[in-house]
Amino acid sequence: MIGTLISPDLFIVLATGSFIIGYLIINQMLLRMAMLMGSSFFIACYATVAAEPLWGAILSSFLMILANLTGLAGLYARRAPWSIPKRHRDIARHFPHLPPGDIRTLLRHADRQVLRAPRVVTREGIRPRSVVFVLNGHMEVHKQGRHFFLPPGLFAGEVAYLLRQPSAATTTLPLGTEFLEWPMERLDRICRRRPRFKLAMEAAMSRDLASKVAGAVAMSEWDAQTAKPA
Repeated sequence: MIGTLISPDLFIVLATGSFIIGYLIINQMLLRMAMLMGSSFFIACYATVAAEPLWGAILSSFLMILANLTGLAGLYARRAPWSIPKRHRDIARHFPHLPPGDIRTLLRHADRQVLRAPRVVTREGIRPRSVVFVLNGHMEVHKQGRHFFLPPGLFAGEVAYLLRQPSAATTTLPLGTEFLEWPMERLDRICRRRPRFKLAMEAAMSRDLASKVAGAVAMSEWDAQTAKPA
């Protein structure tokens, strides 16, 4: 009785318990670890339940383990700081709420550039052609007769993109501004193909909007020449 319980039956109980725990866990890393344990216990069961190992069932469980390990490697890479190219790691500080994998996805489809002349990136009442994120410098904004400046670390054109409507302000980037740019057509095309990219971009834009509302940066708080707090 004890020998029977220890060999196949105990492995079945442990495997089933591991899978049940995995199904109840939301964290993807822990869920996959539980699945790995369950598959391992099933392999042990298939190897001892009969006089000869059940090679077909063992092979199937082993393939499930390989697939699970591949998924674990992808999750780890998505969270690993080294997944962001060295030349772009300075940008990560602007998106502390996003895992490195999502930041890498955003950067892969962005154009990073420094202006050699002032550029208007949005015009009030007109849908912009691209969304930009200012890395260094500032934004000069004209909105409903008001004129003010916004600091770096913010988007321009994100409201028009999210709401599918014309821009609510005219935004100009001065000479020397460093920024990221995503053309609207490229964003739409990539978002249709890659739901994860869409979620990452919308999460970054939503956080940007929340910070603008919470901060309510007034024109008197920023100097036009230095783009530093007055």
